[in-house]
Amino acid sequence: MLQGTPVVFVGGYGDNYPLRVYDLNKGTGAMTQRGGDFKAGTSPSYLALDPSRTHLYAANEAGGSEGGITALTINADGSLTTLNHQQGSDGGFTHLAVDPTGKFVIGAAYDGGSVSVFPIAAEGTLGAELDNADFGGNSKAHAVAYDATGKYVFVPTLGNNRVDQLLLGTDGMLSANNPASVASAGGAGPRHIAVHPNGKLAFVINESNSTVTPYQ
Repeated sequence: MLQGTPVVFVGGYGDNYPLRVYDLNKGTGAMTQRGGDFKAGTSPSYLALDPSRTHLYAANEAGGSEGGITALTINADGSLTTLNHQQGSDGGFTHLAVDPTGKFVIGAAYDGGSVSVFPIAAEGTLGAELDNADFGGNSKAHAVAYDATGKYVFVPTLGNNRVDQLLLGTDGMLSANNPASVASAGGAGPRHIAVHPNGKLAFVINESNSTVTPYQ
């Protein structure tokens, strides 16, 4: 577990874009880079912590073998150590989220229109893809969120103009919930989703019409 000064991890998009670690001064809000740039695979465009906050997962938004997810250990001094990298069925991921139990990470493939499930081992490494749910080639799956239990998974699919609803089994397999999706307003273009801490509400930002939609 990281000790001492809080740190902020920052990724980005681009073939040579690094992952950087910053010390955060909570009194002033100032950030100072800690150490040099860190290579966390190509285009580490989205980052997610596991529940224990000892491991970091980077979505590599790239094509071919460079796409996928990179797993890293957060050392006690805030430095990072690469554990491994896994590819999914549909190339790189734009977004990922670790489930509340810390057993799985799901990545959303924007270009492939799907989500992929990977198991997390005790030491934080990622196993091979367990399952893949495809929403259609032009669905533009853009984000992943869970309810508090990790049983229910929500995926905004911008191209389909809806939020797809899945069940995540204890074995890491995905299946459609009932109903399988909830439609967005015409032309809204749902992109990202956040579940309220009370577990009763979710909020979706819509790219195409620049709105936010609340859901119960």
